[in-house]
Amino acid sequence: MRIHTAAAVMLLIILGVHAAAVADEPQAGPGASCIDAVLRTVQCANPDEVCRILAPGRDPRSGSNLEGVFDFRTQDLGDGTEAYVFSHRPGKDAYVYLPNFHFLRSGDKLVLFFDGRGVPASYLTDRPKLNGRYQIERVSRADTGLYRKREAERWFWNGNQYALAFTRLTMEQAKDPKLNGVTTTWNGDAQEAYRQASQSWTHTVVAGDTLGAISKKFGVPADEIMRQNDIRNAGALRLGQQIRYEGWKVTAR
Repeated sequence: MRIHTAAAVMLLIILGVHAAAVADEPQAGPGASCIDAVLRTVQCANPDEVCRILAPGRDPRSGSNLEGVFDFRTQDLGDGTEAYVFSHRPGKDAYVYLPNFHFLRSGDKLVLFFDGRGVPASYLTDRPKLNGRYQIERVSRADTGLYRKREAERWFWNGNQYALAFTRLTMEQAKDPKLNGVTTTWNGDAQEAYRQASQSWTHTVVAGDTLGAISKKFGVPADEIMRQNDIRNAGALRLGQQIRYEGWKVTAR
């Protein structure tokens, strides 16, 4: 009898420990709180603060459908730093408001470093990095039937934060042909900082130089060198010719 009683007590202890562990685990499903949903995605010491950014005006401890609204992914910024991105799932309308929030880890907390402000944002991993990190492009579109407009903001890492470099407006199919075209507007003095963050060099042609050798030396495609220097014949380099390359002309495309 004593053995059965001891066994029963032990079972109750085990069940109690298990119940406590389950209670501490972030809950899943539409009824789970925002805090639980965040912690199921990424561990941090401030899930309530993250929730106030993702779902402003709502109690972080109340039920939410965060996992049904936001997609989550990690993103390498280009230098090994990992970003945590929550982006609203797109609907049928390509022009609908789509919040997206980008966080970095600071100690055991998540800190917002980029807000898409309802406009889809992507990392330009196919372009040269600036100050070691990928650029971010935030793009909005409009198709009114009278014209098609694409407005792209280009953000770059200036060493301390992501800063707006320029906005590029592309107009197409406008009834007034004068409105069609591409216009790039730089953000204040960001143009100089953007240029300085890009690789640039000048090379003086010497005997034995070929375009292929110069391309290999600097790690720049030969066709890009030709484009920037208005070279039409790769075999017609001249002794003493100045070959100039400005990396920002590539990163800003």
